[in-house]
Amino acid sequence: MLSNQTGQSDFEMAVFGVLEAQLELYPLLSLRDVYKSFFQDAFGPGHLLCDQEKARADYKEELGAMRSRGRRTVEPCGMGVHFCRVPLDLVLDGILEEKRYFSSFLAGASEFSVIDLGVWKEKWCHILEALQLRRESICNFSVDSEYILKALEIGMCAMSHSGLYRELYDPHYRIFSLEQQQKLMQIHTGGER
Repeated sequence: MLSNQTGQSDFEMAVFGVLEAQLELYPLLSLRDVYKSFFQDAFGPGHLLCDQEKARADYKEELGAMRSRGRRTVEPCGMGVHFCRVPLDLVLDGILEEKRYFSSFLAGASEFSVIDLGVWKEKWCHILEALQLRRESICNFSVDSEYILKALEIGMCAMSHSGLYRELYDPHYRIFSLEQQQKLMQIHTGGER
């Protein structure tokens, strides 16, 4: 790996960049929340879409139960290579059409083939190694690190946000492929018909 002037590899610097961006938005996030972001970029929402009707019902229920916090910024998942988080506030506030949002979400999920769990474990261990250097910035680092590694050993790789994160930041979003998110936003701004 290449190193920069501070002795950190380019990969470590990229991981630190993701962490800093996440901490700016969510100062009390835990390692579990950081993991979720990297996981979402690697896997997207595919693990949630075994049953599209349930996914649609969950979407409708969430929209009906939530209140807008005016979140309008699309947020990259992990390194921002494959997927991003598109806030449901955009639908609730009437900026994006409810059906088009959901169909774009589904289309993006079907575009991506899931990586091998062994490859993911190895990649997460490299990410975790870099995050160790910034562990003091991340809530519950040691406890979450152990929990995540044990979960991966038994093949459980999808995780929810931490309870504190859900309580403080009340996340409501869906994961979109970058391509589908761009198409959705182009349609919204009139760039494509």
